[in-house]
Parts: sequence; structure tokens; C-alpha cells
Amino acid sequence: MKNFFWIKDVTEVVVECYDWFIRLWKEEVWPLFMGISFFFVLAIPLFIVLAVLWYLNEIHWEPEHGRYKVGLDNSCKACVISAESTPSGVVNLAANSSAAAAPRSLRADIV
Repeated sequence: MKNFFWIKDVTEVVVECYDWFIRLWKEEVWPLFMGISFFFVLAIPLFIVLAVLWYLNEIHWEPEHGRYKVGLDNSCKACVISAESTPSGVVNLAANSSAAAAPRSLRADIV
């Protein structure tokens, strides 16, 4: 029996296993990796926004009182919708609120 028999057979098995692994990688693993990485690339803007919001939460940032109100406009003070809640849970509407002019029966729907 020749010694080359084992060397040739083992070499063929190693080459076939290597070819199988490369084929598996190209056909199964690489497309899966590309799909998952594409998802994370598209999610980068969302991660940036979440990081900024997390940072603002960590430093306990709050806007200054009275600077940011919905609908604030110097030409139309009645457009501002603002309300405050008392400790007992009653909602008081501001005098310049558009909801203050509504009948009492509709105020609950507006607020």
C-alpha cells in the first residue's frame, strides 16, 4: 500500500470541506449579515435621536418656564392653548385659551 493514498484522500476531504464552507458563507451567512447590517444602517438616525434624548434626560434638562407654548404668537394671543391642573385634579383653563370661550359641556373634549 502506498503512503500517497492517505495524503490524496485527506487533501480531497479538506478541499471539499473548505469549498463547502465558502459556499455556505457566500449563499447563507453573507446575505443574512448584509440584511441585518442594512437594518442597523437605516436605524442610525433613530439611534442619534434616542442618544440626544437620553443625554438630555441624564442632565435633567428642562425648558425655561414660559418660553415654549403651543401656538404662541404675538399677533394672536387667543390662539394659545394652555391649562394648569390643581392638586385636586381640576383643570383650570387660562384666560387667553381658545378653550375658555367654549361652552362647559365641550371643554372636556377640547382639553
